[in-house]
Amino acid sequence: MPRMKTLLGLEQLGDRTLPSATAVAADLAQLSSHTQQLQTDVATLGATIQADTQAVHTALRTARSSPAVLAVLRQARNDAGIARATIAGDQAAIAAATAAGDTVALAAAQAKLRADSVALRATLQASAAAVTAAINTNPALVSARASLAAAEAQLAADRAAIQADIARLRVDVQSGV
Repeated sequence: MPRMKTLLGLEQLGDRTLPSATAVAADLAQLSSHTQQLQTDVATLGATIQADTQAVHTALRTARSSPAVLAVLRQARNDAGIARATIAGDQAAIAAATAAGDTVALAAAQAKLRADSVALRATLQASAAAVTAAINTNPALVSARASLAAAEAQLAADRAAIQADIARLRVDVQSGV
């Protein structure tokens, strides 16, 4: 069996340099530190986030059944009923004008339907916004959401630090610092 020789050659670096072991080691140490911090925060904040999430759900259920929200919901339902009745009246006027062959009345009824549709859409959107505002301004819900956001912000900061470490490591390795 013939023996094969393998020749290894090193490509010349040209104007490239090898990365500094010190810079890469520092980047890796920083990455390790931030990764450990994320793991610690996940362990520490996991129960807090779970409890805060449950508190948000509970506060949301409570807010939806509060007297202030129920009053706004009643008004929104009333607005929706008025809108349905108004549109039905406009459609009936269009049908009557069509059946009578009265083009002037038909044009007027169609214009009224368009105008009513625009006005009623604005009213219904305002009603929906009022319901959302009544729920979202509930003090217990605001507090629960703020607590959850603070815990999640810490984890997001940890993840951002890790991403920055990875980017710095890539730059150092590619540039040969």
